[in-house]
Amino acid sequence: MILVYLIFLLIVIGIVFLVLGGVKKSKKLSIIGIIIFIIVIVLSICLAIRTSYEKKHEEENVLNKVNSNISNEEIAIEHYKNNLQEIPKELTVEEAIKRNFFVFDGVEEKVYNEERLKTFIENTKLDATNRISDEIIIVIYNIEGDPIIYDVGFDENTGYVLATDGTRIDISKTELGTSSNVPKEYLKVVVNTNFPKDYYDVIVEDTGFESHAIYLKSHSSEFNDVEIARYTY
Repeated sequence: MILVYLIFLLIVIGIVFLVLGGVKKSKKLSIIGIIIFIIVIVLSICLAIRTSYEKKHEEENVLNKVNSNISNEEIAIEHYKNNLQEIPKELTVEEAIKRNFFVFDGVEEKVYNEERLKTFIENTKLDATNRISDEIIIVIYNIEGDPIIYDVGFDENTGYVLATDGTRIDISKTELGTSSNVPKEYLKVVVNTNFPKDYYDVIVEDTGFESHAIYLKSHSSEFNDVEIARYTY
């Protein structure tokens, strides 16, 4: 603010010298007036640069403050929702395989990209020598050919996250259509983030009758096992 007043004062003084120089026909006074205006221009440029810097700095502070108020959980939820929403609504088995998703085709009763699931488990298991962050998308097609999509990720800092997208199921073609109590998870994307890294593993369990289940397995009585997906082959 002081710099603004100084510039304003110099402008007035410069005008006075230019006027006096013209009236008295004094070249010296006119030159002083011109010099004062040059100083005014330099000071104005400095003021503009400083104002721009302060504005940018203020915007960065506001942005940092906003970001600091966004929790890791909120960031994870947004990430997994975006991932699932970017997958085509009409997701064929062939397209899912091509994208390197772990796929169970319920119509043909075949499993694809099983190695991808094994790699994910090895990368993220609790007793891994070099436990690293990883993420996998699991697509389970029912006997009608409708997919449920699971996005499972592990982050070294936070733990496991499980996102479920059942929005592609055609309720009218399944037994769910016989009930008015259609589970919410079949109508929207659900993201769960409460799986601490120190207590959970992803495992595949043989449940008998050629049925397999993928679990988030808890290693503590504090937490429950969570079934991710089930398939037969």
